[in-house]
Amino acid sequence: RAVGLVRHMAGTEIPGLNKSQVGFMGFSAGGHLTGHLNVAWQQRAYEHVDEADAEACRPDFAMMIYPWQSVSQAPVNAPPPAASALNITKETPPTMLVQTEDDWAHVENALYYWLALKQKGAAPSELHIYPHGGHGYGRCTPGLGVSQFYEVCTWPDRGKAFL
Repeated sequence: RAVGLVRHMAGTEIPGLNKSQVGFMGFSAGGHLTGHLNVAWQQRAYEHVDEADAEACRPDFAMMIYPWQSVSQAPVNAPPPAASALNITKETPPTMLVQTEDDWAHVENALYYWLALKQKGAAPSELHIYPHGGHGYGRCTPGLGVSQFYEVCTWPDRGKAFL
């Protein structure tokens, strides 16, 4: 419903927003949710409410930043209902994945999700794996505990280029 609502409000209630460029970005558990929204748009889970439900609910893109519990492979071992990578199809939107090798939530979340995108012939996507940064570096805002010198802090610029 969220994508349809945003598309419906684009240009009127949200001036300057192009309704054909609506996507999702999430960090950690929000990255997990983004992965789910990326693959679960084919069927609405509710009855038609209003005109917003006539809008497409497929995101135009997704950005999953240090996603959590997105794949069923070890060492992640997410149960199948939670492992959104199991539901990737060739219609899955372009996706940018970012994760670090020293992330306690496991770099394999991004790696295997990206591999599933390639195996299913989904839209061109990007995978950015960095050696350091841990979990929770966010936008790499100065003064919030992440060194601005970590290579991972290039991800916001890469994200801008992805869009």
